[in-house]
Amino acid sequence: MSHSMSLYNKLHLHLFEGKSIAESYLTADEMEVKKRIEAGFHIMLEDPIKSDKEIRNFLCLQFGVNERTAFRDLSLIKTIFGNFKKTSKEYTRYRVNAILEEAVEMAKDKKDYYGLVAAADKIGKYARLDQHDPEELPFDEVAVPDWIPVNDVEVLGFKRNPNINEIRKKLEKKYFGKIEDAEIIE
Repeated sequence: MSHSMSLYNKLHLHLFEGKSIAESYLTADEMEVKKRIEAGFHIMLEDPIKSDKEIRNFLCLQFGVNERTAFRDLSLIKTIFGNFKKTSKEYTRYRVNAILEEAVEMAKDKKDYYGLVAAADKIGKYARLDQHDPEELPFDEVAVPDWIPVNDVEVLGFKRNPNINEIRKKLEKKYFGKIEDAEIIE
């Protein structure tokens, strides 16, 4: 496995593999993160409306990590699995629509016109058909600024320095030899 691969990519590839297989690709520290991700995911599955703070507290207490690490793990969980709260809301919308459609069918079968009208009214309100559509913005009428790139500092209100090249050379002599390459840490 490449050392340049990020923790997110490694976990994403090996999260659902068994312990013995995952250990061959992940370091001991990465295996600990994997355990925390799995536990946090399990908590989110059990109770999707649990707050981030509650999940953070669980990770801190269960695994003895600090709050920052727990929030980083929570961020990984959301990146890998998505936002559960948003998914739950979409599912609820789906269920409401399905129930309303079922109510319409039941009203039709029983020839209950009042029930049909009531269901249609709820569908209309749920779909916000009783409200006006928002006015679309005229993006085609937005004027694009006419920028002309220049290398004249006087445009910005600064005075031109006639010996700018000499100053640049002095700064290069002063700082160029003192700059050290940064060491890449993986």
